[in-house]
Amino acid sequence: MVHEPNSRTSYTKTRGIMSATKPIHTIPLLLWIAAQVCGCTSSATEHDERLEHHVPAHRPNTFGDGVRQLRPRLMRIAEAPPNNSAIERQREIKELIEITGWLPVLAAESPLNQQDWERAKARSEDLLRAFHVANAGTQEADWQNTMTQVDAVIRSLELLMPAAAEAHVGTDDKSPSASSANSPSAIKPTN
Repeated sequence: MVHEPNSRTSYTKTRGIMSATKPIHTIPLLLWIAAQVCGCTSSATEHDERLEHHVPAHRPNTFGDGVRQLRPRLMRIAEAPPNNSAIERQREIKELIEITGWLPVLAAESPLNQQDWERAKARSEDLLRAFHVANAGTQEADWQNTMTQVDAVIRSLELLMPAAAEAHVGTDDKSPSASSANSPSAIKPTN
């Protein structure tokens, strides 16, 4: 003799257990389906692309390109009109500091010998210190004074450009005074 209410209760309990375990078994399946639909699969190419970092547009390709950007950028900062946007000015300063920071790496990628690379690194560090001091200042004159102070440092970097350009065929890494830079006494450390 089967009691209707008991079999119904049993069915409800079984149904309740099934409905409780059903999501547990279907969660991995639903996640897999969602990943396939959304395109969340990983291939070697996609993985490699995510590992590559963004290279800013203002990053120079060569040491000479970087050195050539120093004076014009510094002049834009130092001679900016008073009504120039503070945001634009900070962007210019940030880019100048970044370019200066990349110079040792770019010099290392060039055919400079060890002594010249060390000179380029030291001069870049000198520039960075001067730029950070000027950036901490509160007046426009801070950048104008910095421009005057770092002129010799930039000049010493410009004198290294011909040696750095030897292996960069097709680039225009020429110093403003390339003829004087070829003499052995042309490159002198500035302190």
